[in-house]
Amino acid sequence: MRRVLIAAVVPVLILSACATPERPEGIVERWLLALNQGAAGEPGRYADGSTSDEVLPDWEELEPGQLDLIEVGAAIPVEDAPPRGHIGEVHVPFRVVMVDGSETRARAVMARGSRASLVPIGSVDPRTIPPGTFPSEDGTPIIETTPASWLVSVLIGAGLAALSWGLMRFVRSDLTD
Repeated sequence: MRRVLIAAVVPVLILSACATPERPEGIVERWLLALNQGAAGEPGRYADGSTSDEVLPDWEELEPGQLDLIEVGAAIPVEDAPPRGHIGEVHVPFRVVMVDGSETRARAVMARGSRASLVPIGSVDPRTIPPGTFPSEDGTPIIETTPASWLVSVLIGAGLAALSWGLMRFVRSDLTD
C-alpha cells in the first residue's frame, strides 16, 4: 500500500513543478480571440468592457468573426522604477485587422507581479507601434528555439518516460507480492 501511495504522489509533485506563470502574450491573444466571438467569447475575463470597446466598438452586439487577423508581439516590461508598493506594467503590442480592412495597432497594458488584478488587461495604449514589431513584419518571434533547446526537450521526455516505466514496474511488483 505504501508503494502505491508513493507512486501516486511522485507524479503529482513532478507535474506541479512543471507549472509556469502565464505569458502576457498568451493572455492578450486569448482576449482578442474572445473579443472576436462577441459576448459568447467572454472577453470580460481578460479586460473590462470599456477596454474591449477601444479595440472593437459595440462588440456585445456584433456577430462573431469581426476580426480578420489577430497578431500579438513580444511583451515589453516597463523599466521605470515603480514607487514602493507598485507592481509595474507590461506592454503587449497587438495588431487586429477587421473584416472591412481597417487596422488597429495598439498596446495592451497589464499589471506585472503577483498582486495583479483579476482582470489582467487594464487598458489599451493607442500610441504608434513601429513597423517590424510583429513576426509577420520580420520582427522577432515571441519564442526562438535552438537545437540545444530541442535536445533538452528530448532528454526530458526520455527521462519522464523512463521514470514512468520504473514506477509502473515498481507498482506492478507491489501488486504481485
